[in-house]
Amino acid sequence: MGSKIDSKDYIDELLFNIRNHDSIKAKVLLRHLGDVEPGARRRLVFELSRCDDEYSLPLLASIVVENQSVSENMPVIRQVLLSKFMSNPNSLAQYLKTGFPYARAFFAGIAAETHCLEAAPSMMEVLDAGESENEVEEAFINALGELCVSESSNVIAERLADPSSSLARAAAKALG
Repeated sequence: MGSKIDSKDYIDELLFNIRNHDSIKAKVLLRHLGDVEPGARRRLVFELSRCDDEYSLPLLASIVVENQSVSENMPVIRQVLLSKFMSNPNSLAQYLKTGFPYARAFFAGIAAETHCLEAAPSMMEVLDAGESENEVEEAFINALGELCVSESSNVIAERLADPSSSLARAAAKALG
């Protein structure tokens, strides 16, 4: 872990970027979120929660994608994303197709929790391709089961005979 960053300077710079809608610089700052104190992290998420969704959603999502440990230790990030994705369900689908397994599974959980039917086609497409990690497939199967998307039954049923018992269990539960 690198040296700690001065929290006041960090927040000041982020606020400047937010006011100027400079998402590139803000995203660079977010990559170092783990190096600032927890109070500054909470303030940052609060400030982003107040921004318009078009600007803040990609930035908040980047925390999940690029700072797994930070997002795991800050449930408020999930809460803010839940709220923003409920207002913008179509934007959730793009986060399900790329990224690290943790992030994709995280966003699948949000899709299930917000009952985001708009995300189902993306998850089915990824499952159809069959090139994802078990963690991602299991999260997608669970989400599709929660969403009760009948069109997904075939792609889920294909996992019943999967050698990974966790995928077979998830498929059986989703189909049930």
